[in-house]
Amino acid sequence: MANPTIPEGHPVPTVQAAAELMTGAYGDACREILKGCCFPVFWHEQSEQGSTVLHSGTVTVVRTQTRLFGITAAHVVSGYINDRLSKNVALFFYEKQMPGFQVIDSSDNHPSSRSLDVATIELDEDELALIGKPIIPLSFPFGVPEEGRGIMLAGYPGIDRVPTAAFELDFGLFTALGVARTVTHDQITWAVNREDSAPIRCNTLPPSHDLGGISGGPLIGWFETPAHIATYRLCAIISESRSDIENVVAKRVDCIDQDGKIHPPGIY
Repeated sequence: MANPTIPEGHPVPTVQAAAELMTGAYGDACREILKGCCFPVFWHEQSEQGSTVLHSGTVTVVRTQTRLFGITAAHVVSGYINDRLSKNVALFFYEKQMPGFQVIDSSDNHPSSRSLDVATIELDEDELALIGKPIIPLSFPFGVPEEGRGIMLAGYPGIDRVPTAAFELDFGLFTALGVARTVTHDQITWAVNREDSAPIRCNTLPPSHDLGGISGGPLIGWFETPAHIATYRLCAIISESRSDIENVVAKRVDCIDQDGKIHPPGIY
């Protein structure tokens, strides 16, 4: 597992200094980026007994030179499709009811890429403006972070979903600022480091907190120019989280082109 690394001569000289920076306005700005680029999706079953939320996930919004689209985990889309086959379900993008996912491409459609667990979906500009929260899409191209360097991630855990009235839900956004634990050809991982006396993250995660529902959320990497000008890029989409080992696995998105098509790792 990679430890946080700070290049020699960097204006933020220590891990402790980085942690302090993240607890101030810089960390607030990071969370605003995360808040603006994603939204929760959920679907509930409608029956004579009322409405029951079956499952939920997160969609990350991107805009390329050719189109606007969303990225989520393929298992979020397939989960909805499977529920729709046997139940009377209603799909919502935050506050707006939708007829269904309009899938551009999914790793489930590519035998060699199914382990990627990513899917791209059509997003209409007008509909997106009506979902109930401001959206600021992330830009293309995507990136690949280095192990031990800064990342941030977000999503909407189902456990933090609170019913406020009939057919109304209040969603809590989970955010984390940290470092890439591992980076492989197809995925990036992040883990809570409770032994670190100065972890680079701004929120306090309750022990063994269930993060189910953050699938589809963004993992964004931070990059710097030689002059230490920081930029950020979407690097991966969250695929799974384990509350028992406090670990998050995200699938790399550099396999997705600017039209939302998915290519096997190493080919695109």
